[in-house]
Amino acid sequence: MQIGAIVTLSNPEAQTELSPSPTARGHGFLRDDDSSSILGRNLVDLVKAKLHRAGIGRPSIVRQDPGLTGFPLPHPSSPGDFVLSWEEAVARWIGEQAELLLLVRAGTYMELDFSELIRFHLERRAQLTEAYGGDGPLDVALASAVAMRGNGSYSKALSRLLGREERFSYYGYANRLRTPGDFMQLVEDGLHRRSKLEPAGTEIAEGLWVGNHVEVDATCSIQGPAFLGSNTRVNSCCTIRSGSAIESGCDIDSGTTVDGSWILPDTYVGVGLHLRRSIVSNHGMFHLERQTEVKIADRRLIGARRGLSAAWT
Repeated sequence: MQIGAIVTLSNPEAQTELSPSPTARGHGFLRDDDSSSILGRNLVDLVKAKLHRAGIGRPSIVRQDPGLTGFPLPHPSSPGDFVLSWEEAVARWIGEQAELLLLVRAGTYMELDFSELIRFHLERRAQLTEAYGGDGPLDVALASAVAMRGNGSYSKALSRLLGREERFSYYGYANRLRTPGDFMQLVEDGLHRRSKLEPAGTEIAEGLWVGNHVEVDATCSIQGPAFLGSNTRVNSCCTIRSGSAIESGCDIDSGTTVDGSWILPDTYVGVGLHLRRSIVSNHGMFHLERQTEVKIADRRLIGARRGLSAAWT
């Protein structure tokens, strides 16, 4: 059986610098390009791997504005370019004789087995099946090709089925990644093995994962569980405490403590800082307990990764 897939992504180019939106990606400290990698794992690549395991080939990728959420098909308020791209992707799969089409909006981390969803859909002989978690829809749907045809657009054809679709109940791990706390929770769940999101690296000691080409000064102290991403350097006399994750390409300068925090890719953290329960990027930070976002103007404190020569002079 030929099965096609369309994965909808938020468009990082449409992201504002600082936004009052309550969603995590609406904050200036956490943009879509930052949050695509968690514990060294690219979330879109994880979706592609799950599709491959379910016997589904390379998906079509469609981008939408980050403010549009919900069911992974065009909303009435969707901009015309997104609708056009989505309709073209559907037409392409139907032209390739796909009998089923899996629609995924890559905004939620979940460990749903797409094979189980497909089996449920076929057993129910459904035209449209939507996956539901305990708190509502999971932005994953499966449609039969016959349901995509009809008068008008493909999105309108599917919209007519909403409210009459079959509901597949999923009771496994899911994190909707809506708030900064959600992102930190996923990091912690991976480190503590409460999810299947295993850090990308070698576990060199119990609960300590290290990526490729990581340099840690001998005077540093690291307490697991913790993760150090590829091409990261930790300078002298630093302390990395339990529950911390430092993504790829980071420089942590001398005497700094990272305590239960998440450092996003390509970030320089300055000398003698104490980061506790924070998410830190190269353009700002968010304190999880105080729910406070701070933009950092002084690049000697926090900023984009410096060249190695600059970081060590």
